[in-house]
Amino acid sequence: MRTRIIRKDVLVIGDRILCLIGSAAGLDYLEFSGTNCKDVYDFLNENAMNYGVIIISRETVSLCRDVNTFLKNLPESILSIVIDTPRTMERIDVKKYYEDIIRKYIGLKVTL
Repeated sequence: MRTRIIRKDVLVIGDRILCLIGSAAGLDYLEFSGTNCKDVYDFLNENAMNYGVIIISRETVSLCRDVNTFLKNLPESILSIVIDTPRTMERIDVKKYYEDIIRKYIGLKVTL
């Protein structure tokens, strides 16, 4: 069995800061204003197959149910990554965040 690697673009969907990071890296982006769920859904519906990776903010997925459903039904050849925006991450207690991840995946409470 031969695997063929196909180069496809990366799409970033999120707030202005996340889109600026994506555009600085030369990626395609779509800004989510908090109210344009239909625009995001329509864009994905028409263009998702052109991308190999779709990076989308957790805020967008949370507020746009149809976008969330669409991402869950993407073919396995398209990787969708849900991330927190830099604005959200700056409010998070990093120590507690990593302790919670360790507890979730290892099952032990580890103090950092």
